[in-house]
Amino acid sequence: MNGPTNDWLTAANRLQTILTAELVESSVLSFLQENRDQPWVLACSGGADSTCLALACQGWFKDPPPSLVLAHFNHGLRGAESEEDQSFVEDMAQGLGLRFELGRGQPTSACPSEAELREERHSFLSKVCEGLGSRVILFGHHLDDVAETMVMRLTRGSGSEGLAAPRPTRRVRGIWRIRPLLSLSKIKIREALVESGITWREDSSNQESIPFRNRVRHEALPAIMKASPTEALVGFARSRALLQEDHDALDLMSDKILGKVTLPDGSLNARTLPALPPAILRRTLRKWLMHAEAADALSARAFDDLLTAVGTNRETKVSLARDRWVTVSEAKVSIVGESEPGLNWGPCSLPSAGSLVLPDAAVLRVSGSLDGAEARLAIDRSSVDEASETFLDADSIGGFLQVRTWTPGDRYTPLGSPGSRKLQDLFTDRKVPASRRRRLPIVLSRESRIAWCPGLPPAEECRVTDDSHKVLRLTYFQSQTSCE
Repeated sequence: MNGPTNDWLTAANRLQTILTAELVESSVLSFLQENRDQPWVLACSGGADSTCLALACQGWFKDPPPSLVLAHFNHGLRGAESEEDQSFVEDMAQGLGLRFELGRGQPTSACPSEAELREERHSFLSKVCEGLGSRVILFGHHLDDVAETMVMRLTRGSGSEGLAAPRPTRRVRGIWRIRPLLSLSKIKIREALVESGITWREDSSNQESIPFRNRVRHEALPAIMKASPTEALVGFARSRALLQEDHDALDLMSDKILGKVTLPDGSLNARTLPALPPAILRRTLRKWLMHAEAADALSARAFDDLLTAVGTNRETKVSLARDRWVTVSEAKVSIVGESEPGLNWGPCSLPSAGSLVLPDAAVLRVSGSLDGAEARLAIDRSSVDEASETFLDADSIGGFLQVRTWTPGDRYTPLGSPGSRKLQDLFTDRKVPASRRRRLPIVLSRESRIAWCPGLPPAEECRVTDDSHKVLRLTYFQSQTSCE
């Protein structure tokens, strides 16, 4: 429903008689009542959920009304449709007598990922909060979002923290993210809007089949709800709440354990760690890395490898990038520096979707499984620069990638080559300086076979063909050090 609502205040009054404050979780209502002394920034796309939240807040909180600010971020990816969304939200803010804040996107690629777009929006919202002196952002996530998120994260192997999202209230970098509509289904919200004579905007990109969330929304969830003998959405909501309880309890326990096993020099007492239950050890190790600002340097697989080493008191050394390593000895788990960054490191696991900062501060980024057709289109449309980018057939790599430095004797079959060649000969042919060869990352597929090295073609066995179903896109960003 894309047309304008003529009288927003009257519509808000009608809506509050249908969606009463009693439908909101008590912890959310209590939080908002206690924080009415500061502005609330409401993230509003113009869709049904955020439109509903903006109007419902007008009815739920009247004495006195809160200082509500509608914040809209225009990614500019849908042309005129994006501009109409912006006008819709601005008209609603004016009709409700609310302040309107606008942000505009700066796309860094033709097909930005959902994560990139979300980060862009959150950055804008944080800046709005900073300018207003606010620490509260309201989001319109609902019950269906809980189910979608849980299904998506189950496929990625998330733990209790990831599966407990989105939470009704959560503090992130000093700002509270509040979701008052989590107990309401999408159908309930839309029925209430229709009954109240309220219109909203529809995002046509939500119907596209390429984004994973859209496939979960339109294919996986309907199938689950049809097959379930009970109300599936209610089950998802209960599971989310129980997982939050478990995570918060384990988190509190690991905080206490971390204080006990941390030595005066900041390292961990390796002798006491193997006795901890795996769930506590995992959280304790993660918190320790977070305190060292190193938690994001490890992929999930690399962290699991480190966890196994710590849990069995096995000596190992794992790269944290930027000339730092985690070392596990019989006595300690420590973070140490390296005198010559970038030399003889690895192998380290690459994330299936994300970035890994290498010891010389260069970065390898992996765009998680693209559709074969989408990847072939990108290849056809652009001239791929082998020095910084490649596409690999996901099935050929055996499920995961690792990366290490070059060692003498390394060889592989480059794309289009009739046979295998030594990397040393390829470096010589392309006049790669000897000092740089030692810093280039060598990407490995299954059985430690070379899949790619920046500056060289991908391996013939990893080539993208018409039969490729899933494709990985790897991008290499050189550091100043690696360019010298």
